[in-house]
Amino acid sequence: MKTKILEVIEKQDGNTELLLDYWKFVDEIKFDFVFTAKFLINKFNLEGYDDLSERVADAGSLLIKKLKDCNNCYADFVFCNRANFKNLKLKILREDIICYDWALLHKDLKCKAPLIEPNLRRNLGKWST
Repeated sequence: MKTKILEVIEKQDGNTELLLDYWKFVDEIKFDFVFTAKFLINKFNLEGYDDLSERVADAGSLLIKKLKDCNNCYADFVFCNRANFKNLKLKILREDIICYDWALLHKDLKCKAPLIEPNLRRNLGKWST
């Protein structure tokens, strides 16, 4: 199972080439961009960074799915511009995402439920009320 999944989500009638160039990475480890904002502004004849951000937001977004600590579920992060992405990049790269599914309330959940019930039975007599 992959720890991170990157997907560019296109909107209808958006500039797909701009969107794909904007979110193109050199690698998926450091998340360094292939093209600078200045290069994209010149390539697509845009007025400036605000125009670039607006057109990219109109074209779509970047979805990153990161595997949670349970190794069954993913956390979704959606970004419309690079500024928001850069603010959360370290969290996505370094921190584990804790799975807070309702495993304690519902034993049917595929995530942590198989682990919780045996632990509860084994430790039930150890707790005093």
